Amino acid sequence: MSVSSLGNTFVAGLHREVLKPRGFLKKARTFTRAHDDFIDAVQVEGINWNSGAEPWSFYVNVFVSFPEIPYR
Repeated sequence: MSVSSLGNTFVAGLHREVLKPRGFLKKARTFTRAHDDFIDAVQVEGINWNSGAEPWSFYVNVFVSFPEIPYR
């Protein structure tokens, strides 16, 4: 199994079983959920030295965005 395929299979299951029931939308390997004042996001990032064999190693990046707060 390719590294990309292994990661996509993992991410699809994570979304279906855990994140989608909690209101997260999926785009590629990033999951977002909007609230009244902020957006939270979870991104799954494969580690460069994955070989395509299990176990698949990855990072979990977590973001919070406040759309109403200007950048400056």
